[in-house]
Amino acid sequence: MADKVPIKATFDSAGDADGLGEMASGETVPITHGGTGLAAVGSAGQLLRTNSAANAIEWGAAEVLNIDGMTDGSSITIGDSDKFGISDGGTEKYVLASQIKTYVGPLSLIDEDDMSTDSATRPPSQQSTKAYTDTHAALGTHLTLIDEDSFSTNSATRPPSQQSVKAYVDNNDLSLIDEDDMSTDSATRPPSQQSVKAYADTKATTSNRLDQFADPSAEVQFADQTISAAVLKDYAETENALGTTGSATLTVSLANGNTGTVTLAHSITDIDFTNVPTDFATFTLVVTQDGTGSRTMAINAITVNADSHQTAKTAGAAGLTLSTAASSVDIITFMFVDETPYLFSQLAFA
Repeated sequence: MADKVPIKATFDSAGDADGLGEMASGETVPITHGGTGLAAVGSAGQLLRTNSAANAIEWGAAEVLNIDGMTDGSSITIGDSDKFGISDGGTEKYVLASQIKTYVGPLSLIDEDDMSTDSATRPPSQQSTKAYTDTHAALGTHLTLIDEDSFSTNSATRPPSQQSVKAYVDNNDLSLIDEDDMSTDSATRPPSQQSVKAYADTKATTSNRLDQFADPSAEVQFADQTISAAVLKDYAETENALGTTGSATLTVSLANGNTGTVTLAHSITDIDFTNVPTDFATFTLVVTQDGTGSRTMAINAITVNADSHQTAKTAGAAGLTLSTAASSVDIITFMFVDETPYLFSQLAFA
């Protein structure tokens, strides 16, 4: 039989019933008269429920079960076939306790009195620990617990008590130190893996690893450290090429090499040295006149590592007079002793 349209009373303008008629779409029967007060079916999966004001019925989504209203099961022993509710990507499902136990995996207890699994990754149950210890202690194998907060016995065959383990750890800070520069320099606490990697990476880059000394394939840096008892053979120096002067100031950084070349297109009135070691260093410079020649080089306005101007010391205070012919070549060497410049010159190379 097809669905029928409900009949309702009709009323005149005075509010008096004056007949019967079919209910129209959208009209509802209120709860007070045995209806639901709803005019349409809810969405798929929704359930009828009392609204939050507790004064009407509404359609609503199925929600998490009311745990507080459930029967108390805190005293039961959970079995592998017991079920637990979960949301699987928004779909409500249940899983078995055995599945959770498998998921937890290696952290689950092993309850074996003989400890035959001999696992190095999973802990034994308290009961199996007691049974195994009691059995072997009774056999005289000396597996009785050692209760010493200081671990002074240092036994390799007997286990410590739980209390002594806690006391020893509490009294000895075994927490990791996470410092990339390892500034604490502790002899009693271990570094984190991250800090070991960061420290090693800064001290052993691809350009100065010890494994490259046997057959270097890249630049090897010694970070200003002393090399003693070394025999050098078949070596070369890096050219600190200063190019052609663009002004009367000549700027030289020893970080770029201790031998250099320059072509004078100007007369030099100021020489500024940087990155000069503070105790002793030398810098040899090959000076070439440009096609014009007659360029001079003053040595009375020299700065070393941004110090005040000073005059280079020369033999007999003779100063420096360069060759003046076009394209002529002179070689001069600055020796720095405690940042004081001494000058040696070999002139007019042909």
